[in-house]
Amino acid sequence: LGRKLLRHAHGSQPPLAIPGDHGRRPREQIPEIVPELPLVALVDAAREAGLGITVHSGENTGPDWIRRTLELFRPQRIGHGIRAWGDHDLVALLCARDVLLEVCPTSNRLTRSVPSLEEHPLPFLLRAGVPVSLNSDDPHLMAIDRVHEYALSARLYGFGLEEFAAMNRAALAHSFLDPDAKRRAGARLAG
Repeated sequence: LGRKLLRHAHGSQPPLAIPGDHGRRPREQIPEIVPELPLVALVDAAREAGLGITVHSGENTGPDWIRRTLELFRPQRIGHGIRAWGDHDLVALLCARDVLLEVCPTSNRLTRSVPSLEEHPLPFLLRAGVPVSLNSDDPHLMAIDRVHEYALSARLYGFGLEEFAAMNRAALAHSFLDPDAKRRAGARLAG
């Protein structure tokens, strides 16, 4: 599978996404579930072949798992990562390494990863300088989309054009688009 995946990487920068456990097992068992060593070699080979790396981590697992994800896989993006909030050293590490968190407030509430939408850490992560993008996660399964997430973020967190533009710039900067497509998208975003 790894060789097949890497054969298709030339000429573009597709992502290699590594899913997490989505809360199906107790948090303390998570480290034993993932066979990290074979995955680390695959991720390293994918990175060398030019693929972007996204790892699902920290939706329903704690800061130690996010830190482990950063050390083992060195992703450019983390799916969710909301459990970083409250660990100031980890927040600083995410900022220093410029790792984007793909944040999905409604999904996080529906999966019970946060007690309420009002208590979601998105505004705090954004204010702390962590690169974040606003996402909907599983739109068909959860019947939500990004328009919903934008409206929710405006209503609950007081986000306006400044915050949305910052998140969109971060999403573009951390996208796996080829440089020309990224430049064109950036021009549209600025215009």
